[in-house]
Amino acid sequence: MDIVVDLLKDIKPQADTEAIWKVENYELTIQKAITVIHQSTKNLFVQIWENELTPELIKALTEAEKRLKDFVVILFGE
Repeated sequence: MDIVVDLLKDIKPQADTEAIWKVENYELTIQKAITVIHQSTKNLFVQIWENELTPELIKALTEAEKRLKDFVVILFGE
């Protein structure tokens, strides 16, 4: 048992790198998207429906477009 505990103590948790999120709460998902946009440092690739764009999301995306090297938004709409 001590061997297992010693081996497990060196395991580091992995960062959340999932490209697809399970949506359980709409508002929290939008806030997570805004946080990811703000934290992007090199590039950002977004697919979003036009009706999902809030003023806060538009502001975050506009700022990201100005500072990032690679920036792509695929906008879906009617």
